Amino acid sequence: MDEMKELIVNEKYEEALKKLLLLDGEYLLKTQCLYELNRHSELVAFFEQVSDKIENDYFEILGFYILSLIELNEFDKALNILNEELSMPYIQDNFEIVLNTLYDDVLAKKQVYLLESGVYDVRLSEEEISTVLKESDYDDQLAVLMKLDDYNIRKLLNDLEWYLQADKSPVLKTFVLETLVKQQISNVVIVNKNNYEYEFMPTANQLVFQDINYLKTRDLLTAHLEKQPSYLAMTLDVLDMLAYIIYPQVIDEDETNFYAALIEYYVISLNIDDLADDFNDFYQIEVQNVIDRVDYLIDLLESEEKYVNII
Repeated sequence: MDEMKELIVNEKYEEALKKLLLLDGEYLLKTQCLYELNRHSELVAFFEQVSDKIENDYFEILGFYILSLIELNEFDKALNILNEELSMPYIQDNFEIVLNTLYDDVLAKKQVYLLESGVYDVRLSEEEISTVLKESDYDDQLAVLMKLDDYNIRKLLNDLEWYLQADKSPVLKTFVLETLVKQQISNVVIVNKNNYEYEFMPTANQLVFQDINYLKTRDLLTAHLEKQPSYLAMTLDVLDMLAYIIYPQVIDEDETNFYAALIEYYVISLNIDDLADDFNDFYQIEVQNVIDRVDYLIDLLESEEKYVNII
């Protein structure tokens, strides 16, 4: 093995790799050779093949893997891997620093790539994001929160936790919560929404549109209104708005018919039209029960509109 290391020290990576490939294990040296030879696609495939077998030098090998993903412009894949590693219950301090440094490096390289590609605006600093969240209007906050995926939000947690408890848009708060989920933040955060306080564990939750009962409600509306595409589009827009307003609360399994009926009734009544003859039978619900709760839906939708309309 000293011979292999000597070859690597002397930058004879091709020769070293040929010899290493005849041996079991030695994943770090093999990975190093592949990286130095700019064989990044091979390195990525190799790591994904042997990652479960690596017992020693895991984080060093992971580093080469992440750097190769950067070279291949696979930034989101690299960020997802780093999110998984950073969400582990225990990481040695020195390796946590390395992972966070790698995370920032991936984000920085992604921004450069997007800027050079002409598909991304100027990147805000963490201080500028904090100012926008606390002092700017709805549109500016929306613009920043829509791009949170491009930041290491572990460094923004204090500002985001403040935002989740402040008097802010319920929908924009959901954008924050979804980013916490996607980046697999393990901290419990407190969310004030719609006069309720929630304890929210990102790693134990899923995205709004992944919720099975949201999908069932959507399917019901689609099945009943497929021959009325304009009404269907409006009802699906209302459903999406409702889902984002109430999250982290979700539609219960036994309420999918009710919510679909409620949303359809609301849209049809807005358009001063009559309900379909099979409305009761399709949703298996009495119209009066829907009418009694339509104000609840209106109040929820207006709870978001007041923030959108703030000048």
